[in-house]
Amino acid sequence: MSADSGVDIKPAELEKRFLDLCERNPNGISDDDIKSEFSGVPAQDRVAAANSLLAQGRIKILKQGAKLFYTYVQQEEAAKFRGLTVEDLLVYQVIEQGGENGAWSREIRLKSNLQQNQLTKSLKVLESRRLVKSVKSITNRKVYILFNLEPSREITGVLLRKSAVLPMP
Repeated sequence: MSADSGVDIKPAELEKRFLDLCERNPNGISDDDIKSEFSGVPAQDRVAAANSLLAQGRIKILKQGAKLFYTYVQQEEAAKFRGLTVEDLLVYQVIEQGGENGAWSREIRLKSNLQQNQLTKSLKVLESRRLVKSVKSITNRKVYILFNLEPSREITGVLLRKSAVLPMP
């Protein structure tokens, strides 16, 4: 059953082919790529497959300019995000974009368009799962960064290294 022939594809098969297409293109695939690859498949079926894979954490959406790109997520990475809400994932992505400079709560709230109580809840969930951590900045603001990153010197004002030994004065 070829997608190009206009024959219906079972949802599980469509998801598998969608995932394979994402895996073969590490820079992501656009909606245009998906439309051309699955030209015989109705749009609602393509959307259902994408939503199912997003819910499973197997793909994620990136925005480059005005275009959306779907990228493949390794199974190990998908496992650590399993059970998170859409809001939790949105907050994680905003913090991830901040890199070692992180993002402070107001910035996260503005970029995610979440209410303060939902943002607080998502941050607590992400911190409890050890996906993000909070760091006090030199401006006395709480900045959130990914758990596995060290904050930049601009944020903390000092070089934080686990192996560094500070000389005694």
